[in-house]
Amino acid sequence: MADEILLTAQPRELIGKQVNQLRRAGVIPAVVYGSHLGKPLSIKIDEKALKTVVDKAGHNRLIRLTLDGGERM
Repeated sequence: MADEILLTAQPRELIGKQVNQLRRAGVIPAVVYGSHLGKPLSIKIDEKALKTVVDKAGHNRLIRLTLDGGERM
């Protein structure tokens, strides 16, 4: 099996137009959807880390998302 590709994210409190502050700071706002979550989860990801993972994974590989607290998705 291929190596597992990991990406770490943090929970995000800022929503709406306030996320522009995050983008200027080099942070990508994102939302995780899934039936196992119940409701959508707002997260933020470091831009450099995301670019590195996407370059490594390409467009058709799974990426293991880990929240800052250690919860794996």
